[in-house]
Amino acid sequence: RENLDEETLAIYDLLKKAEDDAQLNNRGLWGKCNSLTPKPTPIPTPTPNPADIAETNRIEGKKKYDAGDDSGAIENYTKAIQNDPIYDDYYWRGRAYLNLGLSEKALNDFNRVYSPNNPKQGYGSLHKDAGKLREYIISSKTRGNW
Repeated sequence: RENLDEETLAIYDLLKKAEDDAQLNNRGLWGKCNSLTPKPTPIPTPTPNPADIAETNRIEGKKKYDAGDDSGAIENYTKAIQNDPIYDDYYWRGRAYLNLGLSEKALNDFNRVYSPNNPKQGYGSLHKDAGKLREYIISSKTRGNW
C-alpha cells in the first residue's frame, strides 16, 4: 500500500470495502446490486369455482361407480354435494350406499331425490328409480331383511 499512488489507493480501498460488504451480506460482490433488483409479483392462484369442483367430482364419482369402487364414488359424490348439489348426486351416492349395504344412508339420499321439493319429481328415470329403490328398502326393513 505504501508504494501506491493516490488514485490506485482509492480504487483499492473501494474494492476492499466492497469485498467486506459482500462478506458481511453473504451475497457475493454483487449482493448490493441484486438487492436493488425488484422482485417479481406472484400471480395469485384463482379460487376454484364450486360448480367446477362439483362437476369434476360428479365425473370421477360416476367413473368409480361404473368401475365398482362404491366407496370412492361416495367420496366424490359427497364432495359434489358439498360444493354444488344436484338431485342426481344424491341418487348415485344412494346407489353406491345401497351396493355397500348401507341402507339407511341410501334411503336418506333416495328420499331427497324422491322429495316433493325436487323439480324433476314425477318424471325422469332417476326420480322413478329412486322411488322404486326407496320402496324396496322400506319394504325390506318392514319384512326384517335389513
